[in-house]
Amino acid sequence: MEMTSNLNLNSAFALDSIRDSRGVSLYKNISLAMVFMSSPSLLVDKVVFVTLHNLSLGNGLIFLNLLWLTGVAMKTTSLNRLQKTIFTYFLLIIFYFLAIWIVQYGFNLTGAGPRGMIRVFFHGLCFLTILGDSRFDLQRFSRFMVQLAFILAILSIILYYGCQFGMVSLKAVHPPGHGSAQVYMEGFGGYLNTFNYGSRFGFQHRSQSYFSEPTNFAQFLMVPLFLAGEKFRTQKTGKNFLIVGMISWAFFLTYSVANFFGVFVALLVYFMFRKTESQAFSRKARLVVFNIIMLVITSYGLYVFYEGTNAKRASSVIAKGTVEDILDRVERVETAASVLKYSMFGDLSFRDEFNDNPGLLGNTIIDGGVVVCGLLIILLTQLYLAILRTSKGSHHVLVYAGSVAYFVAFFWDGQLHENYFLFFIALFAAYVRADRSNRRII
Repeated sequence: MEMTSNLNLNSAFALDSIRDSRGVSLYKNISLAMVFMSSPSLLVDKVVFVTLHNLSLGNGLIFLNLLWLTGVAMKTTSLNRLQKTIFTYFLLIIFYFLAIWIVQYGFNLTGAGPRGMIRVFFHGLCFLTILGDSRFDLQRFSRFMVQLAFILAILSIILYYGCQFGMVSLKAVHPPGHGSAQVYMEGFGGYLNTFNYGSRFGFQHRSQSYFSEPTNFAQFLMVPLFLAGEKFRTQKTGKNFLIVGMISWAFFLTYSVANFFGVFVALLVYFMFRKTESQAFSRKARLVVFNIIMLVITSYGLYVFYEGTNAKRASSVIAKGTVEDILDRVERVETAASVLKYSMFGDLSFRDEFNDNPGLLGNTIIDGGVVVCGLLIILLTQLYLAILRTSKGSHHVLVYAGSVAYFVAFFWDGQLHENYFLFFIALFAAYVRADRSNRRII
């Protein structure tokens, strides 16, 4: 019996030590990106339309490829407790929306209904399975995300300043796919948000790359930004400095107040939990003092930033009237919650008469009512408790701080049906697992 047990352990260790080749890893990484970048990014639809001239065919091929990768991964996937919990919640939400689809919409294949929700959460199951595959190289994927963000950041910076100095022209376009209802100003490297704030600054440009709006581009950059920061923290090379610098620059040019707030909150978390690898008491003492100083500086920076954003609207590009915005967002959530007066299961048709974005909470109430809202709250609570427990003994605190930065901004204006949000959940569950197994994340 003992010999059999040892053989099983050795087999598990041997399987766990096998990783995909570089070519296979790159293929999987690109395949995942084609799915999680499909919303809220407009890039995938554009690439598919340019290459195949048929969005339905392209999206079908992307979905079949994801199914195939998931089927292959199932043979060697072993989820830990956290990943199994998230998988279960995703399944429960799928069954819930499936029941709503059957009962309220008669299982219709066209017209209104929660089909999109079911598809996106099914993607979430695929994400968990592929990232939980023992052959999947999580470290290579982290680097891939950073490289992808770096390329989009460089292109967005070229577009931003090229337009400012008259070297890049813009044209009004209707992008293919889910962004076709709006007009975007397109130039070399993506779309540029141009809006007259009515301030002394007049027209202000905001970088948005190939995303539906600058805030979404900033949200995408958030996790790669902290991954790049972690890479530079451990390997202070000119290359790593350039990468983190360019991503930070592009992130700044989005002028996304919600995401800026997220970074400040994340830095507070980082300096509270940051630790040193040195065992020397003097080194630890210096780090504690440094962390306290940085906490004070960051707190003061957050206060100054809040004062700047709370200024009267149109006094600058970041002036949002923060208090007014918060009160307005609360009113939007209350309006969204009015759905519960006649249906505790939410009402997707409510969006036809309510065009304002009530944030993640309000959108979840509209989409799934009390049930989905409760499941999501429990799911996120368990995820962040796991991140918190892992952070206390981890040297990757900066990466986990990035999860806080992302969620602060996403809670403000995110939507439940965004592929990137569900991928974010699956990714950080994989990071927690890898960190607890003493594997490298980046």
